Amino acid sequence: RPWDLSSLLKTKVKGAITIKDLGWRKLHYSNVATSLTLENGKFNIPTTAAFYGGQNKADLSGTLEPNRVNAKFSLDFKGAQLGAITKDLYSDERAAGRINISLAANGSPARASEILTAFSGNWSFDVGAGHFRGKRDESTGKEPSKTEFSAIKASGQMHGGRLETDNF
Repeated sequence: RPWDLSSLLKTKVKGAITIKDLGWRKLHYSNVATSLTLENGKFNIPTTAAFYGGQNKADLSGTLEPNRVNAKFSLDFKGAQLGAITKDLYSDERAAGRINISLAANGSPARASEILTAFSGNWSFDVGAGHFRGKRDESTGKEPSKTEFSAIKASGQMHGGRLETDNF
């Protein structure tokens, strides 16, 4: 069912939240700062956080219509230590290197079910010198060999919420 956002068009909201430590699905963020501004149907929600030795910056902004949100989203994820992330996620350092991720998209969802598919834009990621390896063989206890790399890079477009690339 479409949203009814008409009551928010004349609403004025301004606020901020700061969180020293935040955990989400085995991942750890620190120094999280976000704010919300909503006035005359225009909104902005910038967020920053430290993440495994790197810095995250995200911004969601746009305008509200009675039954639709016209939104622009950007994410810049710089310099996180991939080894520490995989260790927290899998209790094992399956990959290492410094990772950067960038996403810039816009869309106009009219209902919750359209949030993922309404957005299109550009994305990229790169991992500096590091390594990856598979999962340890539980039956033999044998550790897989490491494959080292100097860099991994990819970029592409997002259409209807799907990431596409021919540049990996």
